[in-house]
Amino acid sequence: MGGTSHHDRLHRVLPRQGTVEPQRVQHPVRPHQPAVEVCVVIIKVFLIGSVALAAAWLFRSSGGRQLAATRLTSLAFVFTWVTAVLAPDLVSSVANVMGVGRGTDLVLYVLVVAFLFSSIAQRRRLANLEEQLATVARSHALLQIDVAHATREDRVSHA
Repeated sequence: MGGTSHHDRLHRVLPRQGTVEPQRVQHPVRPHQPAVEVCVVIIKVFLIGSVALAAAWLFRSSGGRQLAATRLTSLAFVFTWVTAVLAPDLVSSVANVMGVGRGTDLVLYVLVVAFLFSSIAQRRRLANLEEQLATVARSHALLQIDVAHATREDRVSHA
């Protein structure tokens, strides 16, 4: 391996050379303002629109059978979501007050807890529906036995 390492392209960054020209060309400075602002607006419209559609679907499909507490919780979620989308620095401030490092971490923790409560509520609803289905199946089986028994008695009495 004759020669010195400072002539190799890999070892061209020495204290006296500064940044190598090929490295400057690899990472050109791009204009940030117009593209970033459009992307921010697009994602905000998408996020707010998605929660608005979810809320409309939730309230439309439930009719009058939904508890008021569930509706109020849903409205609080929608308000919080829209606020977080429009003012993400506020989420970071709340996270810092609560002792969480970043706003994204706080959002993740809140979503995990919400998912936990949602899973528990769904499990309870499923257990309740299974119990109701078992009751209906038993009633149906007893009615079939009564109908079969009444049919036999009719045949015997007519014979």
